[in-house]
Amino acid sequence: MNGNQKSVIHVTTLGEFSLEFNGHRIGSADDHSKKTWLLLEYLILFRNREITPGELVEAVWDSRDDSSLFGALKTLMHRTRKLLEPLEYPPRQLITQRCGSYAWTREPGTSVDIDQFENLASRAFDRTENPDDRLECCLQALGLYQGDFLSGSDSRMWIIPLSAYYRSICQKLTAQAVSLLQKREDDREIITICERGLALFPNDEELHYSLIRSLYRLGRQTEALDRYAEAADRLYRDLGVTPSE
Repeated sequence: MNGNQKSVIHVTTLGEFSLEFNGHRIGSADDHSKKTWLLLEYLILFRNREITPGELVEAVWDSRDDSSLFGALKTLMHRTRKLLEPLEYPPRQLITQRCGSYAWTREPGTSVDIDQFENLASRAFDRTENPDDRLECCLQALGLYQGDFLSGSDSRMWIIPLSAYYRSICQKLTAQAVSLLQKREDDREIITICERGLALFPNDEELHYSLIRSLYRLGRQTEALDRYAEAADRLYRDLGVTPSE
């Protein structure tokens, strides 16, 4: 690493939650103590402020102002710091404590994938940008979306709306990428994007249509008809509707 460059903690939240620092990595799939990961996730996501014990208790246990859990929080904080040891950076400097509140460190810096995801999405949806640049932003953002937000964590009230928000952006990016690729008549890439999109959004009729259309344009009529039958069956089974005209 260049001596002028600062080390950064890279955090993944879209899919498996993980942290990477100077070649060392820890991930939620490696440990089944979900509450330790929930605590860590909350501290990192709201890293720009100090967080009271009461707020952390509510975030982890879904319990408001339960003073009986404050002792459990101290134990959990100890375990969470222990969890960070493989990063080979002092855990007490990563999770700091001041005046009874906790905070995630500002030094070293932290880079979170959802920030990059949102920035790329903003450029992808900006009609003043060059279409090629917009498509590239779409593809990069979709590449970051390795699964729903904190998909391996227990559902909590603060996770559910954020998960829905990023999932919605992913669906819009998929549609945007298909639209831009259609102007290029890049049917092979459209098929790739639609296949991936339908794995996430199996009842998205526009994606089914675009996939079938591209298969047909490439001379794969039998496959296109099979896909139509599959789409029609799924829409009826899941939503009780037939495909639009």
